Amino acid sequence: MLLRLYILISLLFLISCECDETVECRGVKMQTIRSSPTYGKNQLVFTNGIDSSFVFNFSESYSTSASIEECYYLFAGGCTCPECERPYSKRIYKCDPPIKKFYETTRRSSWIEFIGDSAIRKDCTYTFIAEQEFSFYLEYVYDKYNNDSVQAYNHFFGFNHFFNYNAINGNINEIGFSDTLLSSFTTPIKNYNDVIFSRREDRVSGINEMYYNSEYGLIAFFDSQSNELFYRSDN
Repeated sequence: MLLRLYILISLLFLISCECDETVECRGVKMQTIRSSPTYGKNQLVFTNGIDSSFVFNFSESYSTSASIEECYYLFAGGCTCPECERPYSKRIYKCDPPIKKFYETTRRSSWIEFIGDSAIRKDCTYTFIAEQEFSFYLEYVYDKYNNDSVQAYNHFFGFNHFFNYNAINGNINEIGFSDTLLSSFTTPIKNYNDVIFSRREDRVSGINEMYYNSEYGLIAFFDSQSNELFYRSDN
């Protein structure tokens, strides 16, 4: 009995002990942080050019830093080490007051109704107008797996997308398979070169199209609910 207890305690001690090994996780490169299209921007403004604007004010930023992570013994022996987080930098912008979108949604419900000795299944489908709030614009830039490029990730009105581009000279060198690279794109106030056009149906947010430039980030989007193009006016 004592021997079993000793073995159990020894195993628990072994599991909880750290290995002599460590893993060094690097932080995001300063070059990557500065390559963010919104770096240094305190405000992002999108306008339809008539009577409506979305103003996003800078809220906070976060960048991964270098760290040394401890490895631990496995139950069966040997060490296991945590995987390093992919280095990235994130900038968060907040729209205040929050933007509210209304959309139509359908729900289904079913129940059992007893009539005499019979159990009859009843089904019902109903449609109603729901409301969802959108407050944030997030811009991420990731260190890629070589030294020449970064990967950007946008979260906007529920529209999430990765954009790949070269971070050194601003030339876009790869795009998603569902995207289109436009040689130029012109808004009422500015012309942009090398613009990624991305389309995705999103009935909740109403944002179906996004236009992205490596120098400025998100430069325009199409709001299907208002049937209007909103474009950057803070550039």
